[in-house]
Amino acid sequence: MMPAMPAWTRSFKFRVAALCAFVALGSAWFAILVATAGFGNTGGSARSVSPGHVAVWAPLLSMVLTAGVVGWLAAARMTAPLARLRLRAQNWFSRDELAGEDWTRVAGEISALARLLQDGARKRNEREAQTRQIVARLEAVLENASVGIAFSRNSQLEMVSRNLYETLGWERGTLEGQLTRVMYPSDADRDALVERARPAFENNGAFEGELTLMRRNGEKFWAHMRGKAVLPGDINAGTIWIIEDVTRAYEQRKRLAWEASHDALTGLTNRAGFDTLIGQATARAGEQPYSALFIDLDRFKQVNDTAGHAAGDALLRELAARLTLTVRESDTVARLGGDEFAVLLKRCPLENARTIAEKMRVAIETYRLVWEGHEHSVGASIGLVHVDGRFADSAAVLKAADQACYAAKRAGRNQVVVHA
Repeated sequence: MMPAMPAWTRSFKFRVAALCAFVALGSAWFAILVATAGFGNTGGSARSVSPGHVAVWAPLLSMVLTAGVVGWLAAARMTAPLARLRLRAQNWFSRDELAGEDWTRVAGEISALARLLQDGARKRNEREAQTRQIVARLEAVLENASVGIAFSRNSQLEMVSRNLYETLGWERGTLEGQLTRVMYPSDADRDALVERARPAFENNGAFEGELTLMRRNGEKFWAHMRGKAVLPGDINAGTIWIIEDVTRAYEQRKRLAWEASHDALTGLTNRAGFDTLIGQATARAGEQPYSALFIDLDRFKQVNDTAGHAAGDALLRELAARLTLTVRESDTVARLGGDEFAVLLKRCPLENARTIAEKMRVAIETYRLVWEGHEHSVGASIGLVHVDGRFADSAAVLKAADQACYAAKRAGRNQVVVHA
């Protein structure tokens, strides 16, 4: 391969100068040939350099050099506007050139090109000014918003609002550039959000939901998150998130939901909650049979009358705890009200249910409440019903269990009776 030519040999000025010198050299060579031919006809077979030759060569060589220099100067003058234009374009790209300056006063095509570039620079500056205004407004929003705001792209945080910094407990300027993973308690929590958010973004370009996030000190909190793609249909362009700490509201809703389905005195499921559970179980009883118990305490009114309602409440709380210990985690013990309890035994055959019911009866019978120096005890009449699809609804199930319970009371109390 031939070696690369130096960069200066490829310049316009060099090429013009070389062309002029080449033309002058050709002309000189032709003139020399003519002159030497004339001198050669003086006679003699051998040609030698004579003063005549020198007289011809010297001015011709001088002409060649002069042509090269003149060509170089002419090319330099011709390319000067281009050089200035190139310099200003370089300054433009390095952001040192003002678009309002006059780039060149040379007329013709170079001036038209200069005006075109200058107009491009002016428009670029206008766009940059508009961009700076937009960025300034965005920074004002991020600084003053009363909710957390974050821009993320490719699982990386790019902009974070002051409120979100305060919510997450990080120092200002430390979250930009970090992976969004820093906000989540675990990889599983982040992956769970991705799995929930992906179809939402694909379907309507937005996501909204509640999930657990983590502060820098490791404290977990519930957050309401709303995400929207910056460019609909292109999640790679980034996502804007609005994040609010809703821990207090979440816990309040959870508490209200718990209170709506649980007994305040014993902590057991209440009648409303039990009705819902047994209704769901009855609907599936054809494929998943279950057993239900109805429990009515014996002699409980006597405890209230002799020791007071405080003693009665203490007795109910203790018996509720004992009943819970006799069942599986999948089962449900409920207080229906007063001294009435009910139990849902999922996927429990009749004989197993009978054994559990007997354990409950013994647990109640053997308990002694010591109150103000006196012992108090009660018994339990328990009705048992096995549900396998022959009952129309939960009301029919509870009615059957209640009938079995009253049959136990009529038979002498403190015993288990199975509904026929």
